[in-house]
Amino acid sequence: MSGNTILIRKDYLDNIRSATIVLVVIYHVAYIFNSAGVISNISVKGIQAIDSICYFLYPWFMCLLFLLAGISTRYSLQTRSAKQFAQERVQKLIVPLLGGAFLLGWLNGWVTAHYVDMFGGHAVPGLCVVER
Repeated sequence: MSGNTILIRKDYLDNIRSATIVLVVIYHVAYIFNSAGVISNISVKGIQAIDSICYFLYPWFMCLLFLLAGISTRYSLQTRSAKQFAQERVQKLIVPLLGGAFLLGWLNGWVTAHYVDMFGGHAVPGLCVVER
């Protein structure tokens, strides 16, 4: 890649990506209040009218996110080497993913344990220690 390649952001891709992320958030909020019998972390009676939001968004928003990721990757690889691209992906995606998965996963489990009897009356298991 030449050093004088100009990086031009595609505003329309950013706008589509932002709108899709907003729809993902709306979907997950609506999913909490579903009435289709899917158990969520919050014990509430579902609202049947909200199910239409889930039915409308679910079939296509992940496909759209994968399509946007592929298009963005193509444009990104036009201005970076494969090694630079891989390093940026690890730094921008893998590290926050792992940190968020452990932090938010633990937090979600903790909140769920307070509202739902997921361990049948027992406490949250501690660390497993193997004695030799």
